[in-house]
Formats: sequence, C-alpha cells, structure tokens
Amino acid sequence: MTWYAVDGMDGSGKTTSSDFIREQLKSEGRKVLEITHPNSETKYGRTSAKYLCREGKGAVMIATLFYILDVLHSLRVKRKHRDEYDDFIFVRYSLAAAYMPRSLCKPVYKIIEFVLPVP
Repeated sequence: MTWYAVDGMDGSGKTTSSDFIREQLKSEGRKVLEITHPNSETKYGRTSAKYLCREGKGAVMIATLFYILDVLHSLRVKRKHRDEYDDFIFVRYSLAAAYMPRSLCKPVYKIIEFVLPVP
C-alpha cells in the first residue's frame, strides 16, 4: 500500500496532481481511494468547511479542530480499508494550517504536525 498526500495552497494544482496520480495508478491496475479534505461526506469535514467561511479566532479554532478530526477519520478509513485498496490519496493534509492568521499559523501547524502521521 502506498499513501500519497497532495498538499498546497489554493490554485497550486492539487486537483490536477491528484487526478494525474489517480489515473496513472488505475491504468496500472491498482485500486485507489482518494479523499479530499475537508471531506464533504463526513460531519467533521462539513463542520470544518462551514467554520472556514466564518470570521474570528473562535471560528478558526473550531475549523482547525474539525479539520484535524476529519483527517483523523480519514486515517481510520485508510486503516480499516487497507486490504481493499492498493493506494490512498489524501488531497490537503497538513498545509491547511497555512490559511490561519499569522499569529496562529505556526502553533496550529505544530499541533497538526504532532497529531497527524507523516505519509
């Protein structure tokens, strides 16, 4: 099993890159699961996305908390289905902290980096 994390700022080509990786792997006969964060299929992802559209430090902290929960949920899905797929692609991972206000960016990234495993 190979795990890919496609990360970057808005407009950096995450979707293009993940599409290319996914299609290349599928053309080789591999079974691929791709998950984009925040994941609109989970309550955590929907809550994170909702608070990303709001203003204020409280909204930022709630969005971050639910983003981490969303990614942790995806990691559980990855572990649960590891025998069903050859490859996993996560679109957006730890760089989401870069969207935080300057005063929160580094501390939030350190939390994300501490909590989430490295692909």
